Amino acid sequence: MCSPTRSDPCWSSPRSASAPRSSPPPDSAFSVSDRSPRPPSGHDLSVVARLADRVAVMYGGRIVEQGLTANVLGDPRHPYTRALLDAVPAAHAKGTRLSADTASRPGPAPAPDGCPYATRCAAADDGCRKALPERDSQGALCWYPAQPVAVTLRVPQPARHDGAPGEVLVEADAISKRFRAPDATSYYAVREVSFRLRAGETLGVVGESGSGKTTVARIVLGLTEPDAGAVRFDGGPWSGIPERSRRAARHRIQAVQQDPLGSFDPRFTVERVIGEAVALTGPRRGRERRAAVTELLDRVGLPAALLDRRPLELSGGQRQRVAIARALAPSPDVIVCDEPVSALDVSVQAQILDLLDDLRRDTGVALLFISHDLGVVHHVSGRIVVMKDGRVVETGDVEEVFAHPAQEYTRELLAAVPGGALA
Repeated sequence: MCSPTRSDPCWSSPRSASAPRSSPPPDSAFSVSDRSPRPPSGHDLSVVARLADRVAVMYGGRIVEQGLTANVLGDPRHPYTRALLDAVPAAHAKGTRLSADTASRPGPAPAPDGCPYATRCAAADDGCRKALPERDSQGALCWYPAQPVAVTLRVPQPARHDGAPGEVLVEADAISKRFRAPDATSYYAVREVSFRLRAGETLGVVGESGSGKTTVARIVLGLTEPDAGAVRFDGGPWSGIPERSRRAARHRIQAVQQDPLGSFDPRFTVERVIGEAVALTGPRRGRERRAAVTELLDRVGLPAALLDRRPLELSGGQRQRVAIARALAPSPDVIVCDEPVSALDVSVQAQILDLLDDLRRDTGVALLFISHDLGVVHHVSGRIVVMKDGRVVETGDVEEVFAHPAQEYTRELLAAVPGGALA
């Protein structure tokens, strides 16, 4: 058991920072990190804001800012801290981009004693790359604290498929599923759930852990059969039929999982992971298939230099982009996204959310977006389904549901969002 004090803080692990907790330990401290080695850390800023008395922000293996949580998150000094806070979905209006311009900037790489963030900071100069300053009075390790880091134009992006949703692609009609518990009793994981997903829209499904969201996803994907009710895809039966009857259309519904590493064969290269999906509807081998894989990598913002790498050689954000490229490969009509950003730090989360929305706008693909994060669901979704204990308790236009929730459970979820209001 860890008993933290101010001289011996208790550092949170990445998963425990985003998992439900009973109550915070007294005087708790969190480390928020990106591209750092693997000391225990947390990437969920809302949880940090709620639980921690002090916070240390890490980048490139260094603590770039630290201090009282209210000071660091309320008045950030280091440009990386400000970039993290600027990527939080609740801070921006719907339809605007979340990710800032943080691409590598011209100039030499920083020296070992230089600032690791210099390659991404608009204010960095040669002095920043050569050496780090002493910490200022507020705990920031920066030559130019509180200076503007970048100008990000956050405006809705016009696209070919950003009008009203089209025809119904997926229709779930009163689907139910029971599972057997270890004591031989059974319980409902999903009970009489109904919804429709239309072409070109994002339908958010939100609820706490154990509410049935992932079971719904598996039923929609045709991986689990409902005990009652039915799923229809593009007007035809999708549940209750043999797999051979689904096979011809299976490529039209794809998935992006929370942990793409678990769905990749670790022996396969990126080229093979995506290439096998390309072969479902496109070239099966040779230069044409490699060209198609390269084009997909470019589409999700990855360089062709990653073609020969294996999943374990990629960062979390890179793996999620590979998973999205694989899902896009057979030109699907629907992508089921099951907690696709919950394991990512907030800056990478912003990039993935922008990428998914760009792809929806550009291709017209429909997204079934499953998450426990109300801020994320509010930002990306047009309509929302709220689940509790396997049932749908509320559904409707996301703005209407968030502004005027009809059910007590929805109000409780919204009241639990740290920081209160959603943009």
